[in-house]
Amino acid sequence: MLFTYKATNKDGKTVTGTVEAASKQVLLTLLHRQGLHPLVIEVSKGGGKSLGKLFSTQSKKVKLNDLVVFTRQLSTMISAGVPLARSMSALQADANTPYMSEVLAGITKDIESGIPLGDAFAK
Repeated sequence: MLFTYKATNKDGKTVTGTVEAASKQVLLTLLHRQGLHPLVIEVSKGGGKSLGKLFSTQSKKVKLNDLVVFTRQLSTMISAGVPLARSMSALQADANTPYMSEVLAGITKDIESGIPLGDAFAK
């Protein structure tokens, strides 16, 4: 489902956006993890801006095969001692599809800004 929300951040500033989430509860959890306090959440009827490039209004998905290859390569790089941010950047540059590269770019940016890996993947 596509949701439109209005929330406040920890500085008290109002933030609005459109996010695709499985349910309203999943969206609430996602917003809370980002330090946002929702004021209004509505089911979107389409259109509007998306939050970052990861939350597209189109039905883009990462293919299972791409995910398997990515997971194996990331595991190998981490086991070899390559730093996480550098591993993600290398895998982004080596992605098979433009959409996979776009997704990995967003995750890499989140990791470099200090968001935990699990939270970056959850987005």
